Amino acid sequence: MGLINRMIHLCRTLTYKEEEAVSFEVYLEAANERLREFAVIVSRLESELLSAKDRRQAIEKQQQQFREQAEQAAAQQDAEAAKRYLEQAYTSKTRSDAMLQDIRKLEERIAVTKERFAELTCVIEEASSKHDAIMIRNLLATTEIEANKTIHR
Repeated sequence: MGLINRMIHLCRTLTYKEEEAVSFEVYLEAANERLREFAVIVSRLESELLSAKDRRQAIEKQQQQFREQAEQAAAQQDAEAAKRYLEQAYTSKTRSDAMLQDIRKLEERIAVTKERFAELTCVIEEASSKHDAIMIRNLLATTEIEANKTIHR
């Protein structure tokens, strides 16, 4: 009768420990899934940054074209056209400067986001390695206890 009770107790203990391990594994997998989502967000932000830089370059190119057109109009003694082109060049410069500020803000956000991503990755890896170490120690302790029980019977 004592042997059967011991087996039942051992099965319940192992089942309980396996349920804890599964719940932690599920939690760890959910955390890794969040990290993957975070990585996608970082990629999207970087893509948006590249697009903004491309748009700014196009605006600067357009600004340069307006200046050249203004110089050509001035060379042709067309003051009205030169004024119009200079106004358009100024508007392009204003937009370019505003975009540059937005790009810098976006770069700062991306840097902060990447730092957070790195921190979360470290925390999850640390938790995973601690969990693995605890599981190994638990397995060793359980094995040692069972070996001692078997030896001292």
